[in-house]
Amino acid sequence: MRKKLTFIFLCLCFLCNARNTNVLYNAVYDSLFIEGLCYKSSDSVDMALSRFLECEEMEPDNAALSFELSKIYTSKSDSVKALSYLKKAYSLDKENYFYAISLAEFYDDSKDYASAIKIYEKIYKRFPKKKNILFLLARSYALNNQIGKSIKVLDKLENRVGQNKMISIEKSRLYIYEKNHKKAIKVIDGLIKKYPIDADLYVLRGDIQREIRKNEEAINDYN
Repeated sequence: MRKKLTFIFLCLCFLCNARNTNVLYNAVYDSLFIEGLCYKSSDSVDMALSRFLECEEMEPDNAALSFELSKIYTSKSDSVKALSYLKKAYSLDKENYFYAISLAEFYDDSKDYASAIKIYEKIYKRFPKKKNILFLLARSYALNNQIGKSIKVLDKLENRVGQNKMISIEKSRLYIYEKNHKKAIKVIDGLIKKYPIDADLYVLRGDIQREIRKNEEAINDYN
């Protein structure tokens, strides 16, 4: 296939003047790339990989191509090559949100939380309106056993979106992990004030009270 395409390309170049060479070259590349995407969409992974590798021979430093190769190798469970191409895509186009978030999530899935944190921090700096990044960053901090930083990020998020049940419960959970039950209860108290008829919040506070042996207070919450 590669020899055939090369022959066709050379013939076209011979028949056309020099100023059209780049147009023809790009046309061959685009044709291979689109063919690779079509094969990928039909789950013909090996055929897609073949076309993308031909593209790589023609244009090795292409971010979109590297990203597609990363997805192909991910589907083939080759995490080493998948990460290599994903890092390459990101390095070639650091302004691309999808390359950055994909790399951070890859690190998260690989339990390389320190690397994920670095990427999430860069993403938030570049895209400060993406509030979901703060939650992902907080999660990675927590998984990396940096509980204090996780709580600070959740505070920042809550300052932006207002008091939020999911965020507050996560903060309470982190305070419990740190054995700071007083602050955990304070967070739940704030939620109860906002949602006074939410029975689940009283049960949650009761569980915390029971954990620190405040059994009477726990019984009151349960009732």
